[in-house]
Amino acid sequence: AVCARTFACQMIRDGKYGDYQADVDDSVNSQVYNRNGENAKSIQAADETKGQILVSQADQKPASVYYYSTSCGISAGMEAWGQEEISYLKSVSLLTALPENVSLQTESASAQITSETIDWDSFLKQTDVAAYDSESRYFRWKACITLPQDTYFYIEKREASGEVTDIRVQSGMQTSHITTENKIRQEIGKYLTALEDKNGKKDTSAKMLPSAWFTIEAGTAPNSYILYGGGLGHGIGMSQYGANGMAKAGKDYQEILQYFFHGTEINP
Repeated sequence: AVCARTFACQMIRDGKYGDYQADVDDSVNSQVYNRNGENAKSIQAADETKGQILVSQADQKPASVYYYSTSCGISAGMEAWGQEEISYLKSVSLLTALPENVSLQTESASAQITSETIDWDSFLKQTDVAAYDSESRYFRWKACITLPQDTYFYIEKREASGEVTDIRVQSGMQTSHITTENKIRQEIGKYLTALEDKNGKKDTSAKMLPSAWFTIEAGTAPNSYILYGGGLGHGIGMSQYGANGMAKAGKDYQEILQYFFHGTEINP
């Protein structure tokens, strides 16, 4: 509720939809509001946090907050969109137990990752990783894609948070690049033939990768690849499944907001 209110305040300040006499829209551009109606829980959450928004400690202005469904165990910062860093939107760990192939050093007060050594190829294939959002069926997923003949693609850049932000595509003698998480998910999604969640449920109609946390393996059929991935959404800011997992673990909403948006405070 506090995040949604803060996001709405920021959109009002920006005036993006002023020509339409609106403040937000109902798409992914406004956190997928999607015209969902009120219910008892949403009314209760809004009433109990009345007037509360997150502000940046640096300038006391409404914070630019983002949230998404599920991480891969690590969240991302603004580098996922190729944008300038925001101090309170940095990569944090949602892991509740460290796998053998992950070594993290964190600031205990903020859980912000200061250094890491992760074997991403192995980590993203692991299905037994324990994290606050590992209950999500898209915490781990597998995607099958088939590219056009004589077309190959490679991971050119992976950020410290694990998200892929540059894909090099080789088609004959032509080389091109797909950059930023959203474009990568959309472009590679055009070649999806099947998407399987961590429970083994398959979707053959998906047209976009769940996230840009993935590793690539060659498939058995010509021009086919298997992508082992984790997470659902852009990965910046607060994982909604993660927030739910943290609440179940006994953390209150102030603790959860501070965990994901360290460097902000609730005002008033």
